Amino acid sequence: MIHAPRRHQAAFASLLLVVGLVACGSSDDGASDAKSTTTKAADAATTTTTEVDDGACAIYPLEDMNTQMGVDDVTAESTSDDPPTCTYTSDAHYLSAEVSTLTQEQFDATPRDPSAFLTGDAAASATVLPDPGIGDESFAYAMNGGVMVVGRVGDVGYSVLATNAGGGDDAGNWTDDDTMVASATAIIDSIISHS
Repeated sequence: MIHAPRRHQAAFASLLLVVGLVACGSSDDGASDAKSTTTKAADAATTTTTEVDDGACAIYPLEDMNTQMGVDDVTAESTSDDPPTCTYTSDAHYLSAEVSTLTQEQFDATPRDPSAFLTGDAAASATVLPDPGIGDESFAYAMNGGVMVVGRVGDVGYSVLATNAGGGDDAGNWTDDDTMVASATAIIDSIISHS
């Protein structure tokens, strides 16, 4: 099992904090309408935990996130009210995705190039990616262990921050930046098509 070095995880966590502060202005950690249920499959000896959320997590189905990540243990939790954000996590596979709905102002404030606010190794590892072609306007970038894809239709934007802190066989479908960008783009496209 290969894991990203802790310094890369810390650098990416710093990116998340800066992006959140710039794009959102504030965060309401712990905000959650989630109700957790546990079910046991009759024909299997496994237990599956499913999070049901009437708030931010209603934007993208948990089953679809399992498919995108290529795993079967994803949980979801509403982690912010401003912007509405749902964090999907696969603990067994070291994967996570933050899916946010952005106002026009938040979309405009989201940095297009992360190297503008990062320093040192974190800035050196940041890469602006080709436009993913979502809606009216979109952009994407990568940094060690994750990608950010942002798209807008009209005055509503959506962002997906996909991270992979693991590697090798434990990474599900998200083995590299390209697969994470493809999944993040598909997630936003799906949200837009169901809006």
